[in-house]
Amino acid sequence: MSGEVESTRAVAEVELVLKSDLLLPSSISQTTGLECSRAWAKGEEYLSKSGRLLTRHTGLWAISRRSLSVEEAAEELLTQIEPRIREIREAAGKVSAQIGVAIWWNPPGGQGGFGCSSVILRRLCDLTDRIELYFPG
Repeated sequence: MSGEVESTRAVAEVELVLKSDLLLPSSISQTTGLECSRAWAKGEEYLSKSGRLLTRHTGLWAISRRSLSVEEAAEELLTQIEPRIREIREAAGKVSAQIGVAIWWNPPGGQGGFGCSSVILRRLCDLTDRIELYFPG
């Protein structure tokens, strides 16, 4: 071992997610006026990492932002979605969608935490009743 510190940079991703069996991604985008980062309808087929053909068990529409810090990614996402929250809630209500916020944190070296201001976290909490944290390491 050379003793070198791994130079991988941390990546943070924060996303707003709508999930529903009735969700049609194009309808959500049209109602909200926002372009999603990823989306699918219930029943759509896709190839798994192992190459198996699988079927989506629910519909999903998500808009996300990436940065080197959770706080920066969250601020970028909030800047985009807060002005459209009424439309987002309207779109979610039409299809009985659950609205969630997901925070993905992949620190350098595979371990470590992150900090975020309580103001940013409060603004994220105001969007939803559920926040999910992921550490994919």
